[in-house]
Amino acid sequence: MRIRACILLIVCIGLLAQTGCSRFTSSKRLNLSPFAEDMIAVAGDIQYGLGQTYSVYLRGYSETPEAARMSAMAIKIRAIIRGAISYALEVVSLADSRMSGLERTQSLGDKIEELMRPVVAPPAQALNISPAELDTILADVRGQKNLIDGLSAAQPIINEIARVSGEIFEDTKRALDAAADATQRRIEANVAPVMARDTMLRNYQLMGTSAIDLVARYRHGDLAAMDSLVVLIPSVADVASTEDGLTVAELHAIEDRLIFALETISNVRIQLAPDIELYWKQQAELEELVAAFNAALRQARVAIIAWSRAHQRLASGITDPAEIDIFGIAKKAAGSYLPLP
Repeated sequence: MRIRACILLIVCIGLLAQTGCSRFTSSKRLNLSPFAEDMIAVAGDIQYGLGQTYSVYLRGYSETPEAARMSAMAIKIRAIIRGAISYALEVVSLADSRMSGLERTQSLGDKIEELMRPVVAPPAQALNISPAELDTILADVRGQKNLIDGLSAAQPIINEIARVSGEIFEDTKRALDAAADATQRRIEANVAPVMARDTMLRNYQLMGTSAIDLVARYRHGDLAAMDSLVVLIPSVADVASTEDGLTVAELHAIEDRLIFALETISNVRIQLAPDIELYWKQQAELEELVAAFNAALRQARVAIIAWSRAHQRLASGITDPAEIDIFGIAKKAAGSYLPLP
């Protein structure tokens, strides 16, 4: 009887120990909320910079094939960033759910498939993972018994997404440069006739002021100044005869003609001024849009790097929010990774 009682006691203790461990394991909550919250914060203003700004002075100028390609690339990047945020939120949701470990990893596999869609969507970049390898990895993820092991099995896909995203960012930068150049060419072509006329009129203004200076020199006794004036503006000879010297009245007539010409030129330049002012506003707006887009591209690149590295830490079993600080990872990535030129 004593032997039976001892055996029964050992069995009960074993069952209690197993029950206690299982309860502890199942009730242990992975605090992954900062993983998603930080990702949202890091990517907060990326969406605005990637094509969400609106032009005022460049309306109609950005309708080029180059701009269309850039827009398509921007849409792709926004989808990738949204996918990364959605994935981070899903990981948090799965960590907090009451599903079994296998149910969690199966849902994780579904989310990874969804995460891949914008990455492989046109305009597409080549993957280093074949469709067969992708299926194998996803099957491995879905077959894991707990979420951390599922994240670990998914890491190769996360790494590939980060790598391909880097190529997408580079392609988008090239598309941005091409679109900016195409827009610049259209602006220049439109304003070229105005600029040519304004340059010509400005040269006439300079000639007019030089002519008035020559008249003043003649008044002060420099008789050769009138010969220079006739060479500069031959039409002066139509106003007065310069062969035997000029009377005061003739000098006034010459000055009146020069002043009239300058006033006329100034009035014509005033008519051209709005087009020239628009040109400079277009230049400023184009520079601002390109700068905003470049800044968003750099932020997107850093965000994806931080996201993939934070995921790697999660996959290795680190769940302490302080150890998966996306802000800290992003800061290091921004400091160590060369910015887009």
